[in-house]
Amino acid sequence: MTSQRILIIDDDAALLDAIPGTLECRLPHVVVDTCVSVTPVLEQIRAKNYHAIITDMYMPVMNGWQFLDIVEELKYDLTVIIVSSSIDSADYDKAKLYKVVKEYAPKPLSIETCVRIREAFIAD
Repeated sequence: MTSQRILIIDDDAALLDAIPGTLECRLPHVVVDTCVSVTPVLEQIRAKNYHAIITDMYMPVMNGWQFLDIVEELKYDLTVIIVSSSIDSADYDKAKLYKVVKEYAPKPLSIETCVRIREAFIAD
């Protein structure tokens, strides 16, 4: 089976420590990369051929909205899953305007949300 690459971008170190191991344990064919900021990974995104990117929206230096603007401008063929502590309905509505965004999940992630994301966007 071919490995799928997933990138998680979040300035929350606890989330970056917890999620990759969980995904790799349950989905052995998934390779998870992490980064605390969008800026260092912009050039790697196309080269690494990510199946999905899980990103926070509110981070220092470059926020998730700026990242999504770049992804759409460069016409990257990606699945982006937003995981955010924002429960503002305006953020949810704005996220729906981006073609690459397939899910907007509130933090903290529930088990049900993780299962739904996995079943919908990360193949076994």
